[in-house]
Amino acid sequence: GTHNLILQRRYYFRNPYKGGYNYDYLKKVFDSCSRPSRQEIENYKENPANKVSNTQYAAFDDKTFGIADIYPKDIPHYYELLKLIYRYEKEEQKHVHKGNLFYFLLEEHLKMNQIEEGLLFINKAFMEDDFKHKDTTIKFPDSPAYKFIVLNAANPNQALFTIVKEIVDFMENAFMNDLGYSYNQFWSEFLNEASNKPDIEEAHKWLDQVIFFNSFIVRLKNIYRMPPEIFDSVFGEIMLSTIIGDLCLLTESFCKVKLRINGNISEIYYNSNDPNTGVKKLYNWTGKSVTSSDFQGNSLEGTLINIFSNQYNSTDSIQNSFYLTWGLRNNFHHNIESMAIIKENFREIIKKQLEFFFDFAIRLI
Repeated sequence: GTHNLILQRRYYFRNPYKGGYNYDYLKKVFDSCSRPSRQEIENYKENPANKVSNTQYAAFDDKTFGIADIYPKDIPHYYELLKLIYRYEKEEQKHVHKGNLFYFLLEEHLKMNQIEEGLLFINKAFMEDDFKHKDTTIKFPDSPAYKFIVLNAANPNQALFTIVKEIVDFMENAFMNDLGYSYNQFWSEFLNEASNKPDIEEAHKWLDQVIFFNSFIVRLKNIYRMPPEIFDSVFGEIMLSTIIGDLCLLTESFCKVKLRINGNISEIYYNSNDPNTGVKKLYNWTGKSVTSSDFQGNSLEGTLINIFSNQYNSTDSIQNSFYLTWGLRNNFHHNIESMAIIKENFREIIKKQLEFFFDFAIRLI
């Protein structure tokens, strides 16, 4: 039976003559337990409320892949194994639980400082757990992948706990402590808030924002550890401008989700500033809208000086922080000449943008 198949792994799972995995035996192992169809997985992707009917296969696959003899910690072997698993799933129209594989690839790529490659796997690992999560009292499975996504630095029950702690320490030391914000409050009101939403659709929409933030802060941490001279080129300017653009997009997207509004980024300012819109007034802001030309070409440098000193259309620090994101979101990606100015002011820009993001994230509405 299944137990004997697993016990025979040393001989059958790897093919000593070809130096790779034995697909026929792999198929035999997968066929030894019932599995959800690929259509069920597609149904979940369309609506995360559609969980798979069969959940036992996941425990079986975790047990199989969790055995060190057939689960070598070597990235090329994992990609080789994934290739055969995808072949099985396509041919048999069945699903194999790949949570362990994805989580391991996340871990190994991050340890090797291959940030983009690692981040590809975190959401995939989480989805493998969420396919089968049916506990309606808890919105998401409390799995290692979820702990990484929400940057849970309090629970050591995760292989990437050290990396999570490093990310949180970076957030606190580079931004939060100076800006006066608490990681614990940020975790409660933003990172883990999706788990408190009343329905799955709303919970997943919020979690999408958290996943975006996770990707942003991991990539930003990697940038901050590099010598500034590395970015002294046009390509470096593009890289730094791109991650600032990502923060602009994240801020706009998250604000709309939290305020439940549509429209462009200016709607956030007006909804926050005008009590007659039906949205609770969050800030007592005064002052006019941003002027697009202030964030273009040679004007940008002077505008940044005014915003950093809280003198752009307002003396309110949080309002100037929002003005910065608003102005950059609408303008700076339209003119590559601005990227050199962005590079020279990169750290100040990021810190000033995050001032509004942290404040808005923890602000109760």
